[in-house]
Amino acid sequence: MIGYFIIVAKLRTTFAPTPLAAVKTVVGEAGACPPLADIKSKAEAAGFKLELIEAAPSDPFLKVKADDLVGFLKWIRDDLNLEFNFLQVISAVDFIDKAATEDSPTVRARMELLYVLYSFPLCAYLNVKVELPRENPQVNTVAHLFRAANWYERECYDMMGIKFNGHPHLERILLPSDWVGHPLRKDYVYPEEYNGMKVPL
Repeated sequence: MIGYFIIVAKLRTTFAPTPLAAVKTVVGEAGACPPLADIKSKAEAAGFKLELIEAAPSDPFLKVKADDLVGFLKWIRDDLNLEFNFLQVISAVDFIDKAATEDSPTVRARMELLYVLYSFPLCAYLNVKVELPRENPQVNTVAHLFRAANWYERECYDMMGIKFNGHPHLERILLPSDWVGHPLRKDYVYPEEYNGMKVPL
């Protein structure tokens, strides 16, 4: 019985949570992320055209043109002072034309891709957005820069219909290959049946 309590005591010591203050200290030692305005200036000096959007103070992002996306992500990955070399996620948002109301502003039809990157040396996240036309949205793949992009891009293609030019295997990943349409589009109409089976909604 005494041995049991000794083992439990050792386990509690081993897996004791690290105090938050200590975590903050470790993160601070890794280096400070330069302000987005500084990253933007440096990127523009390298030949990229960016827009800094700070509509929500807690979630600022850099907006890059579709033609510059691959070059910019490669640059920000390889720059030794930044090293945003971990792609956490790629997600997409569908916007449909919407007239202004008392509760909401005018919305212009478009697709937006969000690339969330992380720099381990800086212990910092970076949000990069790309705007695409809603009709036939397409952009070049970054699967050759980040392996994780392979499946993220397939998911955006499957659910939203965004094409990633140059992708090594751009096929559906969640739905059957013969599924019609892209279910996360705002104007998608769900079928009542699929191959003779009722679609549960």
